[in-house]
Amino acid sequence: MKPTDHQTVPASTRRNMKTEQLAFDLVDTHPHFHRRASRFDFQCSDDVLIVRGYVPTFYLKQLLNSILRELGDFCTVDNQVQVV
Repeated sequence: MKPTDHQTVPASTRRNMKTEQLAFDLVDTHPHFHRRASRFDFQCSDDVLIVRGYVPTFYLKQLLNSILRELGDFCTVDNQVQVV
């Protein structure tokens, strides 16, 4: 019997991948970042979501924090996005 992908991937890895996808979707569907979430890198490890990328204003960095606050039940957000 061949194991399924679900059985071979550890639960913590699946949870991290799900959190990364949820963060991507939240940002990608927000009006200020609509279809631009690919400009950011979302990496989740040990219940910490690290977000990296660049935005032109501090307002957009703070807005990103606000959007990702919805993930509060799943993980802590470490916003490493830089304002350039």
